[in-house]
Amino acid sequence: MNEDDLHPGDIDGQIERCLERIAENIMPQVFEQRLEEYMASRAELEAMTFPGSEELSWETIRRLPNIEALLTACKSGELEWHTGLVTYWSRGVQICQPRRFDRDEFEAINLHLHGGKGFWTEGLDGPEPDTSYAVIITGPAVGRPTLAGV
Repeated sequence: MNEDDLHPGDIDGQIERCLERIAENIMPQVFEQRLEEYMASRAELEAMTFPGSEELSWETIRRLPNIEALLTACKSGELEWHTGLVTYWSRGVQICQPRRFDRDEFEAINLHLHGGKGFWTEGLDGPEPDTSYAVIITGPAVGRPTLAGV
């Protein structure tokens, strides 16, 4: 659960708000639990940072293991392109074999794996430049995935 007036990716802001609420004795147990979750997220982020990553958003950094694993799988020949099929990735691990994209399956897997924390679907647009610039965006503050232009 995030504070409505703060961006879900603003971990430091969320932590600061939790500390304020605890100090003001506003639902301290709730905000102590949130604080614990945000501190774990911050530790995860700090563990994934590297020289030059200061300019990258948290959303970008936590998807890097998927990108690196995807590149490794393609280079090694473990993963080949199959037009019309997708693969799902989470935290640097391929979690399914190539299959047709199914929105209900996507949502179920995304929800199960807490998709706002690095869930990736590879193969939606094809390997060549495309005129479709839509991406499915999910996150902790979003109730259901929506389409957004990029």
